[in-house]
Amino acid sequence: MSKTQFFQKLNDIPIADIWERLGGAKPDRNGKVLCKFHIEDTPSAQIGGRRNTYHCYSCGITLGAWDLVKRVCNITENRDIFKWFEDKFGLTGDPPPAKVRKRAGAKKGEKDMTIDDAKTAMDFTWRDDLLENEEAMGLLAGYGLRRHTVEEAGLGLYEHPTLGLGVVYPCPDKNDPVAFKFRSLSRDRDGKRSNLVIAGEIGGAMYGLNSLVFGDAVHITGGEEKWLLLRQEGRVAVSWATGEGSRGLEQLKAIIAVKPTQIVLCYDADEAGAKAAAATAEALRGLGYSGFIKRIDWDDGLPKGYDVNNAYADRQLETYLNQLVSVEVAPKEINLFCGKKGGFMPALAANIVLDACPNLINVEGTWFEYDAGIYHEVWDEEIRGRIARLMGDRATSRYINEVVDLMRIHPERFKRRAIWEDEVGKICAANCYLTYDNSRINIHAHTPDVRMRYKTPVDFDPSAECPRFMQLLDEIFPDKPIHRLIKQWFGYCLTEQTKHQVAMLWVGEGANGKGVLSHILTALVGAERVGHLRMSQLNKDFLVGTLYGKTLNIASESKGSAGKDNVDEVVKQFVHADAAIQADEKYKRPFDFLPKAKWIFCLNDMHYSPDSSRGYWRSFIAVPFKITFFNPNTEEVPKGAPVMDKELYSTILNELKGILNWALDGLVDLNKNGFCVPQICRDYLNTMREESNSVLLFVRDECKIHPELLASKKGLYKEYKNYCIAHGHYVRSLTSFSREIIKSFGKTHKIGEGRTAKGMIFRGINLTEEVDGVLLQEIERRERESGFITDDVPESVFYENDGEVW
Repeated sequence: MSKTQFFQKLNDIPIADIWERLGGAKPDRNGKVLCKFHIEDTPSAQIGGRRNTYHCYSCGITLGAWDLVKRVCNITENRDIFKWFEDKFGLTGDPPPAKVRKRAGAKKGEKDMTIDDAKTAMDFTWRDDLLENEEAMGLLAGYGLRRHTVEEAGLGLYEHPTLGLGVVYPCPDKNDPVAFKFRSLSRDRDGKRSNLVIAGEIGGAMYGLNSLVFGDAVHITGGEEKWLLLRQEGRVAVSWATGEGSRGLEQLKAIIAVKPTQIVLCYDADEAGAKAAAATAEALRGLGYSGFIKRIDWDDGLPKGYDVNNAYADRQLETYLNQLVSVEVAPKEINLFCGKKGGFMPALAANIVLDACPNLINVEGTWFEYDAGIYHEVWDEEIRGRIARLMGDRATSRYINEVVDLMRIHPERFKRRAIWEDEVGKICAANCYLTYDNSRINIHAHTPDVRMRYKTPVDFDPSAECPRFMQLLDEIFPDKPIHRLIKQWFGYCLTEQTKHQVAMLWVGEGANGKGVLSHILTALVGAERVGHLRMSQLNKDFLVGTLYGKTLNIASESKGSAGKDNVDEVVKQFVHADAAIQADEKYKRPFDFLPKAKWIFCLNDMHYSPDSSRGYWRSFIAVPFKITFFNPNTEEVPKGAPVMDKELYSTILNELKGILNWALDGLVDLNKNGFCVPQICRDYLNTMREESNSVLLFVRDECKIHPELLASKKGLYKEYKNYCIAHGHYVRSLTSFSREIIKSFGKTHKIGEGRTAKGMIFRGINLTEEVDGVLLQEIERRERESGFITDDVPESVFYENDGEVW
């Protein structure tokens, strides 16, 4: 029988029968079996169904009869697959020979035209030392082509009389070489290599058509290197032989005739490539192709974002293409009313919708769908809208609700929030995802098997730089040691890590770089992963839950005082993140999560807190923004003062690839050495700590200490309250005031408490105005000799390892 008749007969065979002939167990009552392509305990592979296919809900693979035999039996030659069906089911096809085909017009017994035959026929000669030419082999290796591929393709060298040395590619029509194309090794003034046909005639041919396999995915490309690379990686690939002007519909019809599961367009990642891909896709649709059409962008012969060095270091190019080109069978027509006599069966309809959405999952009531590296949240209304469109005029609220309810509880699609633990230790970039350790950054291709919700919108390019951003750091921070700290912090914010348990205090009066630096960090991390909750908002319903999944929260606070905002609770719950917290969602059950967000407090003034403990203040790193930038359009600029650049942010956005590399270097440095806090930042934090302790300030400004002095506790506290009100400080309670006096000065200056007939007193301290003149002179003489009483509080109490590493 002919090949067409063979496949018609094959489609009539239930795939369950083929499965049994392959040694598979009989399906259970749900039509499921244990998948042969991964280890599992519970059957997850569906045999049969409306499309008569093998589909595993766990690993996502979908195979027809032909591919199932090919994969299970590990058969590489099509003729062997035909032989298998002939032995098992008596089907006799007309398979093509394994290697060669007769050229048109050839006599019986005559072989295909060889490259040497073609060279003789076209009176064309070339050099045979291509494999020994380092420049030429380096060019081909840059396209990802291996030595054995170059040998099998029959490439050669040619000395062009005007263009110099170049590589020659045999251009086949079917199997026979019909022309030779030349690509120069040298470039012209525009940086391009010359590319022309130097022997024979190509016409409108598309080479590789003889390699098409019924039911397999087909890759369409333009260019010999891409075509050879795809063939090298085991892909079914065809290529236009000349420019777009010669591309016709007959070649596309030949592709559609083999009914590919999907067509992948592999074009250059530029405007011309985008237009060519769009035109090809439109032509395919116009010819009636209804399967998946996908696109892969290419840069100079390789998939965009893939480093050719990796192709030889880890041999992961095939894996990379597999992950980018997932083969899914596209249903030509979806009918949700597929019961008897067109009736509605909710369970069957739910399975049909889920089959059409292979990367859709439900995480504890919220829908997510994979696309371009991450799982995007999908609104429930959008899911209902999809179902309504599939139902057409027969859609009703009851039908839609029944389907959605069954989809939501489907055992293969319902997930717990724990699946997002895949995000730990990974950074998702726009073109790949990265893992990291103490010494290096590792690159991986996107895949739906690694579940992540957020990514930086920046492509990873290890060669990118950021000179304008580095200049900006010099302008904002003349103190160079701060640059390393900011670099580590940028890298830290890209991760899920919270082990360092510190928050940043960016302090400056305004127009000093805090805003632009925070905007750059937001653009780098990705706006979806950045929160903007202020401390005062953390007690409001439903707002705490918005920090779930965030790796950064930038809180802009106009004032540095935190007494009213309970910042100590923020530190305990969100900065230290020692335990999970509960969050509410509207119309959903509360849930617990462990905060992952790093906090930046952007303050116009110093941070003040009533908590003077070491545990509290070691939770911060203070960065002073001391340089003020002036706007020459609205204010007078002092001589030599820096001026604002209104185009600065848009300029630096073009350097995000380089900033990403810079931040990743900082992350490696952080993981290896910890935060390196410069002296200027440690001094600034100590000043905040001292300035925020209203009791110490009161004693320093209004009191004297001497063993002979006595003061009424209530009277001294009254003066303390007046002092705080007058100076705008936080007022502590009487108990807290007394405790701080004894804790700070009890041991060092022998201050204690006592009781008299008039009430409780302090011994060893009193207001300056209450001290006798002679005694006051003696006290002041001692102070001049020994220094002020609070100066000997060691700053290293706030830091570990003597303040060098946080």
